[in-house]
Amino acid sequence: VGDLSDLGDLFGGGFSDFFNAIFGDMGARRAGRTPYGFSRGRDVEQQVTISLDEAYRGTTRTLQMDGR
Repeated sequence: VGDLSDLGDLFGGGFSDFFNAIFGDMGARRAGRTPYGFSRGRDVEQQVTISLDEAYRGTTRTLQMDGR
């Protein structure tokens, strides 16, 4: 069948060109930008206490921020 060690030769440019043509630069956008050009909001941190069992099995919490 021949040597297929370089798939770029087989597909003429490799997979990166193929995926770039379909998806564009979705993964290469500038940090903090969305597909629509808006910047992300600030990160919010809050301490939350969970039990050892919740840490092991997982849990869900609903948090409110600024009364929302």
